[in-house]
Amino acid sequence: GGAGIVNPFEHDTLRQIKVGNGGGDGMAGMMMMDDEYPGIAASRLSATQKIMRKVPSSPVRILDAPDIVDDYYLNLISWSQDNILAVALAQCVYLWNATTGEIQHLLTLEHANDYVTSVCWCTLPGQTHYIAVGTNLALIHVFDGVALRKVLT
Repeated sequence: GGAGIVNPFEHDTLRQIKVGNGGGDGMAGMMMMDDEYPGIAASRLSATQKIMRKVPSSPVRILDAPDIVDDYYLNLISWSQDNILAVALAQCVYLWNATTGEIQHLLTLEHANDYVTSVCWCTLPGQTHYIAVGTNLALIHVFDGVALRKVLT
């Protein structure tokens, strides 16, 4: 039955997930078998406990973004693994270091009819300081977010 299924739409609780040993509870589809994954003991994931969390009723920080382009399909905000938030405002990209609170200007596009359509930090280990910036003129620029310089177009 559905007794072991966790409701994915229940947003007001956090769950602790633990790795358990295989049991005879009909959860065979959740088990990793030794012959499929050599060296790993058969195990499964199960929800063990609900933990209530407090959601603040007021914001901790407010992002002032007066020139943000109002288009659902654009990706104008990206948070890096190094705790830096990139925000595209029309023709400009700004970087906010959440650790220090410092704000830096990364770029302003040169063409009057161009604007930023996407920003995305690299997630590869050792490369997380690179950020890609896509534009309406179908260009992709790659910047070093630490040195604040373009490395590729």
